[in-house]
Amino acid sequence: MTWTFFALGLFVWVFVQVILHESAHLLAARLVGFSAFAVTIGSGPLLLRGRLGNIAVRVHALPMFGVVWTRPVLEGLRWKGALFAISGLLSDALLLAGLLYLAGHRLGPPSSWDSLFAGLAFYQAVIIVANFFPLDFTAQGTKMANDGRQFFSYLRGRRPAALQEHERNVIRYDPAFRLEDSWLMRCEVPMLTTMAEAQEDITGGRYTDGADKYLGVIGQPDIHPGEKAMLLDRIACMVLYHDVKVLLRAAEGWAREACELVPRSITLRGTLGAVLVERGSYTEGLMLLTPLTGAGNASVDRTLSACYSAKALHQLGRTAEAQEHLRTARQGGEFPAIRERIEAELGSA
Repeated sequence: MTWTFFALGLFVWVFVQVILHESAHLLAARLVGFSAFAVTIGSGPLLLRGRLGNIAVRVHALPMFGVVWTRPVLEGLRWKGALFAISGLLSDALLLAGLLYLAGHRLGPPSSWDSLFAGLAFYQAVIIVANFFPLDFTAQGTKMANDGRQFFSYLRGRRPAALQEHERNVIRYDPAFRLEDSWLMRCEVPMLTTMAEAQEDITGGRYTDGADKYLGVIGQPDIHPGEKAMLLDRIACMVLYHDVKVLLRAAEGWAREACELVPRSITLRGTLGAVLVERGSYTEGLMLLTPLTGAGNASVDRTLSACYSAKALHQLGRTAEAQEHLRTARQGGEFPAIRERIEAELGSA
């Protein structure tokens, strides 16, 4: 058996294995009442994107992993979630059994196919062990739990990490928010699909398309005010993070609307102040940002506010204060791309 033959066989098999693994998750989701709204296969260059019913499908060139995005039901979550999480591993186990059978029960003299099936069976066994052992991995910049971690987490009665993170994120804007209040738990599945596509657009650099999709979600009449403020802040911050100057004017409107929804939110005031600085309203932006640069604020708010305070102060001729705020931003460590961009602007001004 040549290495080329084995490498080609392994590549094709990995694609087949990941697709069948994620198909098992989709089937289990349907059986337990979870609403699947997006599937991602692999990483790297995008080969195919589209919809399968209400499910957004993305297939990439490197089939190293897959993800099925679902909205679970909270009732009976322990056993339903455990079945959903373990279903992919059950599919992998069936595939392993098939490979072992093919490797050991072919008729005739030994051939390259026997060695290929044996090699694929070994790979399949490694994948099962690695996926069952509780670990986290990163998919498209998002930290996620593998099947084993999800399975044991569900058995312990915990909610999915994505839902917990969503609750924590919204609480930053509205401390009274609880997951049971979430619009996500009751909206139609196409809206979940739209949200997944919006994030995919932003990840792919299609910022206007992503913002338009998020605005379609934000316009839903029954969305929770805290979630609406969070999404408005997300697309306003997208403009800052990626320096999308064509959307700066719109970003100011989004940031102001978010502040009107939750006027006591420090994070939203920081976003609005930063957008105003980018728009050239240095004094107004500085009034919002300065109170957020103190040590009593969350590091993420303090760092972002220090970055844009430095830019505003520099433009107002207060260069020594600007340098002090840049030092504060460096200490925080968040938003290195924004800080480096502002440092470059100040260095060339």
